[in-house]
Amino acid sequence: MRKSGVVCNIRLTIKEDGNIISEKTERSHSFVNNFAFLILHGMDGVSNTDYRDISNTARPAALSTYYSGGSRFSTAGMDCVWRAGAVVGIAIGTSNSVFSVLQYCLQTRIAHGSGPGNMYYSEMVNPEDPIFSDPNILLELSRDFANNSGAAITVREIGLGGLCAYRYMNSAETLFIRDVIADTVVNGGQVLNVKYIFKTVV
Repeated sequence: MRKSGVVCNIRLTIKEDGNIISEKTERSHSFVNNFAFLILHGMDGVSNTDYRDISNTARPAALSTYYSGGSRFSTAGMDCVWRAGAVVGIAIGTSNSVFSVLQYCLQTRIAHGSGPGNMYYSEMVNPEDPIFSDPNILLELSRDFANNSGAAITVREIGLGGLCAYRYMNSAETLFIRDVIADTVVNGGQVLNVKYIFKTVV
């Protein structure tokens, strides 16, 4: 019998000169505590210091409240779709350290760039509207990483994070998901595409 719930899959595709070299899809199973706290307090609006940013600093999850001109404003959001060069959003790393729900950052994030050990973080295009296929809903987030360093780079961890508001005009980079994957070698001149696929299953 098929299980119901909200599931997340990851798809890893390596391309070279526009041609697909390899592609694999597997289940993501590595949401960290931050993900649940941001959803919870985005719903209940309760004052808290429940999430941890990538520096391990406690922040108010999901809710940012401020006053301006006698009016009260609140904002919430995960803000994980980012421009080229920004290491916020979908990111990659080289560590295969065992996953823990208490983790708050990628263990060894690969830096943006074209130098040794770096990968070029492409712009994350705004996701298309969710696909509704009664009774299920599908939402995809995707990002390309180009290896312009001239040498092979092995990716062992991927993650999804965002820039979460915690006070008026203040925000902090925050990790939502960290997956440890099988060694994925990206040779010089190749592009790795990482896609997170969220789906409700009824």
